[in-house]
Amino acid sequence: MGMMSVLMWKWLGIWEWRTSIACVGLVVLAGCLTVVIAPDPEEEDDRTFPQTTLPAVIIDAGHGGVDSGAKYKGVAEKDLTLDTALRLEKILNARGFPTVQTRTDDNYISLSDRATIANRVRGPALFVSIHFNQGSGNDQAGIETFYADSKVPIPSDWSWMGFFTRADPVETGEDLAARVQTAVVLQTGAKDRGIRARHLYVTRHTRLPAVLVEGGFITNRMESDLLKQDNYAERLAEGIADGIEAWWRARHPQPQPKLAQKR
Repeated sequence: MGMMSVLMWKWLGIWEWRTSIACVGLVVLAGCLTVVIAPDPEEEDDRTFPQTTLPAVIIDAGHGGVDSGAKYKGVAEKDLTLDTALRLEKILNARGFPTVQTRTDDNYISLSDRATIANRVRGPALFVSIHFNQGSGNDQAGIETFYADSKVPIPSDWSWMGFFTRADPVETGEDLAARVQTAVVLQTGAKDRGIRARHLYVTRHTRLPAVLVEGGFITNRMESDLLKQDNYAERLAEGIADGIEAWWRARHPQPQPKLAQKR
């Protein structure tokens, strides 16, 4: 490609380098330049769960490995997130929901790899990332849930013409966040810090409805002590599961049985 062509692309604002995709050619169509994107040949097979009508839940235990996350008096966020993720998986599996974990041990998983794991799941699915907060003082407390401020199209969502062509609108996860937040607060009795849209990588780069739950402040002495207790940790996981189930049931209400007619 000549220098003038490169400059023209930059001027048009559509020349962007991506190491994960390959530009295999240019097509002139209807007077517009379009990029032909080839799929990544190293991409793993997609995952499906045809044995159930319930959605798959991708559970993302935040941090891990060299990334400890927040720390406070011997408590590391990466350990709390994994513990909650494993508890949540057991609860969801018992209710019939298939699950996928982004990590099951103390390993570092990049943000892009977490999103890729989620995006390889086909069929009904959702993504829940688990984290814990830290604050500057002991007065900060409570649980909050975030959803995507907007979604970033991934390479497979672009057609050969170079346009974003997904037929259905992408959910930001706002309704899922609201139901999870409500259920977790009910289960734990923690302070309700509400839900918010935020510019977070894992919620923005997943094609699924996605939320990130901050399950409490480990820098708050009372919450830190609670999070180390099995009973409270189990209630936290139960709350997330309750929210997921409430979200799904609201979208797929069961038909009511017909009342017997009087003769």
